[in-house]
Amino acid sequence: MDIAAGHLFMQARAYVPEAAGRLPAGFAFGGLERREFYTWATMHFDASNQHAYLPMMLRYYAQVYAPWEDEFFRQVRTVRQDGRIIASCFKWRAYRAVTTVHWFRVLPAFEGRGIGRALLGEVLGALKPQEWPVYLHTHPASYRAIKLYTDFGFRLIEDERIGTRSNSLRAALPWLRARMPEGVFASLRSEPADAALVAAAASREVSEF
Repeated sequence: MDIAAGHLFMQARAYVPEAAGRLPAGFAFGGLERREFYTWATMHFDASNQHAYLPMMLRYYAQVYAPWEDEFFRQVRTVRQDGRIIASCFKWRAYRAVTTVHWFRVLPAFEGRGIGRALLGEVLGALKPQEWPVYLHTHPASYRAIKLYTDFGFRLIEDERIGTRSNSLRAALPWLRARMPEGVFASLRSEPADAALVAAAASREVSEF
């Protein structure tokens, strides 16, 4: 089993403003225009294989976003440098029932500058009280992002399954311990999934987050 590629799920109940940061000079928040869709769809994968994953992204778009296409283009938040998209993240009402974080990505060349922290703060800070709690799906390989999510109050979900996907938490914890600084690993918290998430994820075979 490839632990790094396993499924992990997290949930948070309130915004943690002190976890947010400001964008560095030379970067700006933006949205996504329709003509930029393919740039957005391929940015989430390494340059060597991004076009191989494009059919998967197009299927996912058709299954999850296309019925609410206008909403999709309103929701996507980007970070730009000289107009170029270098990061993306947005909220999505998955299953039309729960608030989720989708497609959080900072291009590797721009990691380590606080851009992801600023972008996640921008997305979470804009949520209304009634839009909480918030859920996300990630992988053990994204252990640096997991640290960031933890700073924003996210806790790992303990349930063995969420919808059609098995939760890799039990196998992932030793893997994460070996890669995270000791203090970061010690800061991880876990809890059972909210009933609302369990019910929403069970309502459809397509995973919407």
